[in-house]
Amino acid sequence: EGSKTRRCSDPMGVFTSKCACGPLPSCGAQKKGPREEAVVGDASPSRRVEAPSPPGYDDECSTEGSESSPASQGGRRRLVTRANRVPPHVSVRHLLKLHIQSQMRFAGPAAAVKLPRGASLELWIDIHVVDFINEVATAWALVETSCATRCAGAQMSAGARRSYEWDDGRVLSAADYANAALREAKDAVENPDLFPVDERDPYPPDFLDKVKTILAHLFRIYAHLYHAHFSAIIALRCDHLVNELFKRFVLFVVEFDLIDRAELDPLNELIRNLFKPPSPLKPPPPE
Repeated sequence: EGSKTRRCSDPMGVFTSKCACGPLPSCGAQKKGPREEAVVGDASPSRRVEAPSPPGYDDECSTEGSESSPASQGGRRRLVTRANRVPPHVSVRHLLKLHIQSQMRFAGPAAAVKLPRGASLELWIDIHVVDFINEVATAWALVETSCATRCAGAQMSAGARRSYEWDDGRVLSAADYANAALREAKDAVENPDLFPVDERDPYPPDFLDKVKTILAHLFRIYAHLYHAHFSAIIALRCDHLVNELFKRFVLFVVEFDLIDRAELDPLNELIRNLFKPPSPLKPPPPE
């Protein structure tokens, strides 16, 4: 029999892409062991739920021994999780996550981002923000080590025409910016005053403003990945996975107007190509 090729799945087990790990028996991603929690909304402060890690942690899409593979970067990055005091069998969060999985599998990401009738917008955004943080961390882990070397000393940027400063005006390298963004996002999600532990509690008035800042930072990580490291992602054969994660991200932030359209400029052409036809972005008005 010919050797089988495994396929990597995304954090929700929906997206797939070719993996370069080789035959199944020798693929490092087949090893069994303790996993970090990856299910959002089913955990409580006293009970943790174990679930498969997304690709880029245990289920890397990279060739064994690759310099920029997560396996050679000192192990898995801990995933962001959400505690929920409401039991799963009566949890709206849990039902919404099941709805997302079903829609992703049978209708696609464009349908999956639509707010279900009667659902809380804040809770819907909460669920997706946690997913997006973990998905961006997955993509970033593929190039984190090589970026720290290749982009050392250079300001965080997305191509030659767009550079980024941190919120307080500091100039950071791409690696420092990405790690600061993911750390800030994790801290925000774990702050019960911003992301309530009990899904029945109200969200604070500044919730959407804080979320928009988190999503802008996550988009900038994607923008840097595509402009500076996408050839490395292609070499790892994870380009399809990263594209699918990014497509879902764009569909959601555009659907709910959670990111300034000017922020998307560095990847406008990519977005139009990924969604052709149709693009979620409206064409520029005629001059």
